[in-house]
Amino acid sequence: MGGYGSARLAAAAAVLVGVAVCVPSAVASAAPADPGVAGGGDAAVIVVLRDQHPDLSARGDSAPRRAEVARAEQAPLVSRLADAHARDVHALTVVNAVSATVSRAEAARLAADPAVAAVLPDLPVRLAAPTPPAASGVGSGAAAVGGHGCATGAPSLEPEALQLTHTAYADQNRSQARSVATGKGVRVAFIADGIDVATPDLVRADGSPVIADYRDFSGEGTDGATSADEAFGDASAIAAQGRLTYDVGTDWAAPGTVGRPCPIQVRGMAPDATLYALKVFGGSGFAPSSRFLAAVDYAVTVDYVDVINESFYGDPYPDNGTDPMQLADDAAVRAGVTVIACSGDGGPNGTIGSPASDPNIISVGATTQFRSYAQLGYGGIHLGNGTWASDNISALSAAGVTQNGRTVDLVAPGDLGWALCGPDTTRYTGCVGGDKKGARLQNFGGTSQSAPFVAGAAALVIQAYQAHHGGARPSPSVVKQVLTSTAQDLGHPASEQGAGLLDSDRAVRLAASVAGGTGGGLLGGGLLLPGQLDVTGAVGHATEASVTVTNASPLPRVVTGSVRGFGPARQVAALSMPLDTTDPAAPRYADGYGFTRVYAERTFTVPAGADRLDAEIATPDGYFAGYRGSQPRFGLIDPNGVYQAYSLPQGLGDYGHVDVRSPAAGTWRVVVLQTAGTYKGTVQFAAQVSHTVDAGHLTTGVVVLAPGETRAIGVRLAAPTVPGDRPLSVQLTDLFGHVASVAVIQRAPVPLDGHGGTFTDTLTGGNGRWGNGTPAQVRTYALDLPAGLRDVGVSLTFPDRTTVLSAYLLDPQGQVAGNASSDVVDAAGHESFAGAVQLWHAAPRQGRWLLTVELANPVSGKEISQPLTARVAFNSVQVSAPALPAGTRLAAGVPVAVPVRVTNTGVAPEAVFADARLTQTGDVTLLGTDTTGIPVPQPATAQPRWLVPTHTDAVSFAAAGTAPVTIDAYYATGQPELYAAPVGTVATARTGAAEVSAGPWWATAELPGPFTGTAPPATVTFTGTAHTRLFDPAFTSSTGDVWRSAVAADHPATPVLLAPGASTTITVTITPQGKSGEQVRGTLFVDDFNYGSTLGGAVMNTMTGGELAGLPYEYTIA
Repeated sequence: MGGYGSARLAAAAAVLVGVAVCVPSAVASAAPADPGVAGGGDAAVIVVLRDQHPDLSARGDSAPRRAEVARAEQAPLVSRLADAHARDVHALTVVNAVSATVSRAEAARLAADPAVAAVLPDLPVRLAAPTPPAASGVGSGAAAVGGHGCATGAPSLEPEALQLTHTAYADQNRSQARSVATGKGVRVAFIADGIDVATPDLVRADGSPVIADYRDFSGEGTDGATSADEAFGDASAIAAQGRLTYDVGTDWAAPGTVGRPCPIQVRGMAPDATLYALKVFGGSGFAPSSRFLAAVDYAVTVDYVDVINESFYGDPYPDNGTDPMQLADDAAVRAGVTVIACSGDGGPNGTIGSPASDPNIISVGATTQFRSYAQLGYGGIHLGNGTWASDNISALSAAGVTQNGRTVDLVAPGDLGWALCGPDTTRYTGCVGGDKKGARLQNFGGTSQSAPFVAGAAALVIQAYQAHHGGARPSPSVVKQVLTSTAQDLGHPASEQGAGLLDSDRAVRLAASVAGGTGGGLLGGGLLLPGQLDVTGAVGHATEASVTVTNASPLPRVVTGSVRGFGPARQVAALSMPLDTTDPAAPRYADGYGFTRVYAERTFTVPAGADRLDAEIATPDGYFAGYRGSQPRFGLIDPNGVYQAYSLPQGLGDYGHVDVRSPAAGTWRVVVLQTAGTYKGTVQFAAQVSHTVDAGHLTTGVVVLAPGETRAIGVRLAAPTVPGDRPLSVQLTDLFGHVASVAVIQRAPVPLDGHGGTFTDTLTGGNGRWGNGTPAQVRTYALDLPAGLRDVGVSLTFPDRTTVLSAYLLDPQGQVAGNASSDVVDAAGHESFAGAVQLWHAAPRQGRWLLTVELANPVSGKEISQPLTARVAFNSVQVSAPALPAGTRLAAGVPVAVPVRVTNTGVAPEAVFADARLTQTGDVTLLGTDTTGIPVPQPATAQPRWLVPTHTDAVSFAAAGTAPVTIDAYYATGQPELYAAPVGTVATARTGAAEVSAGPWWATAELPGPFTGTAPPATVTFTGTAHTRLFDPAFTSSTGDVWRSAVAADHPATPVLLAPGASTTITVTITPQGKSGEQVRGTLFVDDFNYGSTLGGAVMNTMTGGELAGLPYEYTIA
């Protein structure tokens, strides 16, 4: 979506469209493009050859051979481009491709060449981390409650993740990864914000720096002020040295809140790895995609790294794998680089972002690690017996199923754990402790922390493999397989845990034994498994699949298996809990963050035998500093007094969720809490239990694998009973008791007949991370549309009218064909909530369409859940214009009025208008906003944008700078996204499709880095062009034409807002223009449009709509 944000920094990014850190990012992507489909002018393109030679790496011994082969294959293409007078021809080798500026006609010819895989436009990102607790001071009479979890002798080895992943223990006699590998000789890059490379615990005992290279791509210089907590957190998780001793109470926490000495040492997963710091986020926490592309390219071709960590993400729609970031990551993987990305911090309801949705990289979710909670007295942990259970899925971990049918690969601790930071708050603004001073530590977290833990583990795997394979290094796919094959199955749904929890110890031992290694293999589990399975099956029909298993041990393995799913949930609690944080008599305590927390608690009973406990709260909008939404949080304490879960809200969401595996039977306590003085209201609480069920079986029965043998094991998955996505786990067990879990996502299209179809689902909520556009809940449904439909409509209804729900209808090419919201805004800016969403598209092409439904943060909080009813209807639009000319003769200059009758047959209000188009196509200049004289780096207040009309098959956006600039252009929902490098001082990005996504498009421009200091000042002017069906100048309408207003300022639009079931008559006036005898043909389209809002700061209403009908017309000028 033009950029990403850090998972940590994104919360501050508000309405910026960019990349978020995990701490979250907003990514935009581009659909496969054919820049030569139509229109005039030249296009900057990348011509990707079909043979990418995956056997020849862009680095190492095969690099010269790859370059030689690429030159030979590219030579005919380069010669052809020269004959076609192409400009700026550049040969590429990391990707076997040639970039050039060519005519559209030549681009079309290139796209038809059988040796060419694709002709792509030359194509933004956000940073990812948990939101800190709401601000408040320590109140009088609040008791200090920290200190549990603090070591009484030698400092504790932090973060707790080191022990949870069996990477490092203080007791070196325990089996642990560091006895096998420490990352020595492995190069790891992390893409984040600023850092101090001289931080004492990032300097080795011999005085050499852990960070070998630090480069700036933001234009603000390596010394420019940034939040910095992401970069410090990444570096710390991977390679902190553990040489210094800190005290939590005196070095970080609010004074007097820990209550005892709490010495710690902070160590990384791979302390002997060499790090490469690439700064893409400046002071704003926002970065366009071009910075990330430059950073990845630099990491691969200059720093020559083995691993790249990407703690950022975005939520584009559609997320179809064609955004520039994914293309760059895939090229890095082909060059032998293992890429790890955080899944995001939006919670469990389908919020996994990009690039984590890329199947070629390793996507990482987060689990709990509560020791730092105990040390700080955070989250009400002291209200139990002082003990805690880690390794449940964190409430912030983005989980669920992506639009392309995937989920996380594995999980690692991310909620929460100690990391390094920089005490100079003039440079490192995010390094503030609970004492509100600059700190050398931070209680880091989010999937932003989980990802670098896995990056460090990847370094361990690479070193262990190399040591036992004669110096050879594993491919990224082998690294991924080793990590997921040895992950510990937690018993959570596959959509939350993937393969399970990272186990570095088992991973390094398996790495030493796979593919003929000399490491033995028995202690590593011995089975090398594939990644997750993504299958499609019809409702009511079982699905066949297979799992390829390799025995990497020196002994035969007997393998049995099963398929695990979860049955229906049964409610065990429904409570109403008053919470008044303004009441001075309410129970309270002070935690290490310096906040006074007021709390209330109740009990409920969990029956014996449950495999999973889900708990939720909902809070109707209460008082919170005048903002819509509220942020109460809750924790769960089991019958034994063990602290089990915490909701860790990321903003004002009015909802919270946790889940616990294998819950103990008996009386549980729920503690609802919030900062003093910030909330007064009633919190609804509900809890459900569920049991695992058999969801299939191995068709091959018991399998005996000889040493080194690889075999495909058949799996039969039980028939899905409802449409949508179902997460399953194939469980493989050997006689040594090792259990491995393979995640399966089973997608079932919506059953459709000749009239359409219906289905239902449930809406809940999210964790409140709406400041950067992260949704509360996302669902994707497949629609297999037949040929010959006049129109398709999708209606969504739900009881709570204050719910803000958006829906996107994606065509088979991945373009947004329809978009609507229950937050209805008319042309005058009047806003209403419909309690329903209606999508339309006229004459849909045959094929697989996707319906993506997105629930906005915050929800109303009036209920914990509500039903969603969906209906797909064929040929149900009612639009007629009997007087529309059909071969008649009309006098030139004589107006003819044509009434057009429109009835709203949908379930939501529709702002309808008429749009007359000729059959001819041509280029039109788009009217832009904020497009002239924009400073670079681009300030948040400058948002260049255009409205692209329907029936457009190609768009181009250009940035002309006073210095060479790159351009990112992207559709409002995030994809398509386009990127182009400069030619001189101008960069032009374009894309094409049968019908390009209509609606708002945005752009950013950047000076290309890296920079040795601050980037020089520059300005840029943007232009936009669309190749579209031309507007018929003979037509005017009583409603105006929204799409025509995008190219002509003197044609305002005033659509008519129709309630469901209502009808109106649009008067269209035709005043023929032209010579006598001239024939005019076209189509009068009737469309709807939503003018959008910024409610909640979410990327929800994107000022577009759908097309109801197309009525052909034809006349001859008399």
